Amino acid sequence: MSLSSWRQFSFFELTPIKDPNLGSEKSLYSDPSLTSVCASPEYLIIATAFNKVQLITKDYIKKFDFTAYELGWNIVHLVYLTDSHFLCTIAERQGFPLTLKLWNLKKLMAMEKSDESLEFEFHSSCQIANGNNNFPMTAFTHCNNFSILCFGFSNGSVILVRGDLLHDKGTRQRLVFESNEPVTNLLFKDENSLYLTTTSKIYTIPTTGKNQGKPDKIIDRGVGVDIGCCTLDHKRHLVVGNDSMLQCYSTRGKSNAIALDISKKKLFAFGKYILIISNDHKLLIIDVINMFIALNENIETAISNIFLLWDDVYMLGSDGVLYRIHELDQKAQLDIVVSRNLYDIAIRLAQSMTGIEESDILTVHRKYGDYLYEQQSYGEAMTEYIKCLALGKTSEIIAKYKDSSKISRLALYLEAMVEEGQARKDHITLLLCSYCKLKQIDKLLEFPQKHPDVEFDLFTLIDLCRESDYLEVASTIAKQFNEPSIVVDIELNDLNKTKSTLAYLRTLQIEDLLRVLLDHLKPFLTRLPHPTTKLLIEVFTGKFKPTPVSQEEKISEPEEKQFPVLQSYQAFVSYMASLTETSTSENEQKDDISPTYLPPRPSIIFSSFIDHPNEFIIFLEACLESHDYYGGNDQDRSDILTTLYEVYLTMAQEEPDQKSEWEEKALTLIKNNKAKMNETSIILISNLYGFNAGEMLVRDQQVGFEIDLFRSAMSNGDLQSIQSILQEYAEEQPELYRLGLSYYISDPDIFKKVEESGAFKQLLDTITTRNLMTPLQIVQKLGENSIATVGIVKEYLLRYVTAMRTEILNNEKLIDHYSKQIERDNAQVEDLKHNPVTLQNTRCHSCSLPLDLPIIYFLCHHSYHERCLNDSEYENSKHLRSELECPKCAEKTDTITALRKEQEEVSQRNDLFAVALENSSDRFKTITGFFAKGSIFDGVNYLN
Repeated sequence: MSLSSWRQFSFFELTPIKDPNLGSEKSLYSDPSLTSVCASPEYLIIATAFNKVQLITKDYIKKFDFTAYELGWNIVHLVYLTDSHFLCTIAERQGFPLTLKLWNLKKLMAMEKSDESLEFEFHSSCQIANGNNNFPMTAFTHCNNFSILCFGFSNGSVILVRGDLLHDKGTRQRLVFESNEPVTNLLFKDENSLYLTTTSKIYTIPTTGKNQGKPDKIIDRGVGVDIGCCTLDHKRHLVVGNDSMLQCYSTRGKSNAIALDISKKKLFAFGKYILIISNDHKLLIIDVINMFIALNENIETAISNIFLLWDDVYMLGSDGVLYRIHELDQKAQLDIVVSRNLYDIAIRLAQSMTGIEESDILTVHRKYGDYLYEQQSYGEAMTEYIKCLALGKTSEIIAKYKDSSKISRLALYLEAMVEEGQARKDHITLLLCSYCKLKQIDKLLEFPQKHPDVEFDLFTLIDLCRESDYLEVASTIAKQFNEPSIVVDIELNDLNKTKSTLAYLRTLQIEDLLRVLLDHLKPFLTRLPHPTTKLLIEVFTGKFKPTPVSQEEKISEPEEKQFPVLQSYQAFVSYMASLTETSTSENEQKDDISPTYLPPRPSIIFSSFIDHPNEFIIFLEACLESHDYYGGNDQDRSDILTTLYEVYLTMAQEEPDQKSEWEEKALTLIKNNKAKMNETSIILISNLYGFNAGEMLVRDQQVGFEIDLFRSAMSNGDLQSIQSILQEYAEEQPELYRLGLSYYISDPDIFKKVEESGAFKQLLDTITTRNLMTPLQIVQKLGENSIATVGIVKEYLLRYVTAMRTEILNNEKLIDHYSKQIERDNAQVEDLKHNPVTLQNTRCHSCSLPLDLPIIYFLCHHSYHERCLNDSEYENSKHLRSELECPKCAEKTDTITALRKEQEEVSQRNDLFAVALENSSDRFKTITGFFAKGSIFDGVNYLN
């Protein structure tokens, strides 16, 4: 495959970096005597003339150097061992064994440097003998833990060294391969197997040393490999470069090949990439997973070394220039591919990237979908949109497919959202709407069953079925999800099946039935008043029992609007008994059933009986009879009695012909249940309806019974009863407080009890607080006998004086506050009168839109469009613009004006002052209050 047939991108940036000391005696990597290069995480390490090893920082400054060998030796290879922080140097000399040394760089750099002290401070070393030692080393490799080293030579020999050089525990070496051809490359497959290449063949060699100098396998007899023209890919397969391809080998032989018609001089693998240097100085980086060229550049010089340094790939040219190859971040790479609409490649590339965010991959799918949509490939686009559901922004996709011609694909998208758990209630609504438009009723019915845990708006589904005229379907779904209120709404209002709906109600449990009745009772009372009233009586008297529909009691009843008017519960019972198939004796037996649950309060449905007074009377009388028979809550009985009394009087007004009968019923109700009824409510109702007989019947007790009760308790010496009376009645009858004070100080024993319990202090405080007695009157009262000591009086006066002082201080603070407020308000008025006001509003205070002419400004700093002001108000005041008021401030202004007007009116009404003063417990406070309102009168005369 020619180079032009490959897809090419620029995923890397190539930057040449010149030696900052180029041309000087202190040159770094541009030194022409440089013999070897390697990299550590922190430094670029080079070996130059005189066997000097230099460590260069990221800022290209020499950090440290040392002499590794004596003169006459030549360093041919450097290796940094990252895990152990050792530097390995390999040097050769004609006629001498190859010499390897390990250096502890941390130890060397920590030592104080001198001229000679660092020359031979190596950690460990070994010598590798190869015959007469006249053949140079052409290849070197080592395993990960540096326990196995392999050396290849130009005479075809391969020597394997085993040992623990890291701990300086010695080594042993063995000749593992011999050939007449120079060894060009050595690469470890793993610790047990080694790839070996010569100028004509490719072998695998075992590292156990038991092969007696023979290869384990010749994996290619017809292909030789130049030095540096092979590498290991990410799968630890050998990759060999020739003029037409990149051939991959496993230990079994050839595997896959990558056609690439270009001459190759050097290969270097990193990650999923293979870097290629061609003979014509072309630099290529191939993505061997996604099969495209990630970089294609021309280099003007030969490359001598390729290595990883500072998270980038670096190359050293023969011209002394260091080339940095920096990979763009993954998002930038995706953007490059996406910008060319190569979405298939972009997706594969994203999936092969490590550490990329899932959202970035989904974004590519989303853009691919947008591209396909623009090409009108709506189905394929939807496939991509579904893949990127987790990205969100689903509303944009939904908007694209709302057209009726695309609704089927929209349904697929919404279904996928449901499966992924991303569908909200509105999405479910749209999905069900799609089913309706597509006439997929089966899916509409199956959806709730298939997705019972998916939250969706059942009301929306019901409404949708109603709009689509699928009323029976809507009712079925509501029953399936146990929503009786919805079932009743559909059956009653949409299908007009009142009788069957009432039969359905009898199948419900009491809790559900009660909720439904509260929502839908009025239509039932209108259409089927008697059967509905019968059901209500059963529910609210505790006699209701759910009945299956198949066993529901059959009732032959007249058609709507033909029910007779019944005015009592007894008449109702007789009428209903005549219609049922059940015998009277069986009905009586059923009525005698004790409640099986706590009946609800009847008052919760009173409002539903509006316009149904006869049924209301029947219901109330039935509830009252049940309460009298079984007993019940007193408050409920009182509510029933009060309401029934009011309904009787209402009927007396609405039916003049039967007024006397209804009023007689009302009086009978009071006579029979007077002790159980709320007398205040009865009096109020009687007044409202002008029923004097009822009011007189209630007011049959003497006025002031509380005082009589108190005096009776005093005569009996019942202190506990007295305190209870005070607590219960004194608020409404303050005279009881004064009587209580007299009683508390009437006897030493009584005084001791109330004083210890705190009741005496509480009583004094209450009298003082409510101004029932003046302090002088209280002191005089306490001084009537010797029971209340001087200490008690002193304590009371002290509390009173302290309270008065506190009130004075509070009043002074208020005076000061109001004075300052008046000063601020006066200053603000003066400022508005004499100084211009700067208005900088940019938006209308009515519509919030930017202001444009014509504009109305107010001194309260509010601004309006002329059109936003009330048209009639503005037109009426157009001739007097100064009278136009700010809408936002008008209410406040009206309030202040009304208060001022009220004060002016009060100031002229001395008769009101006289009445207030006469009824006041604090006359001085009343006078000052009228002074504050601006009243003009002679207050001193009134005080006199």
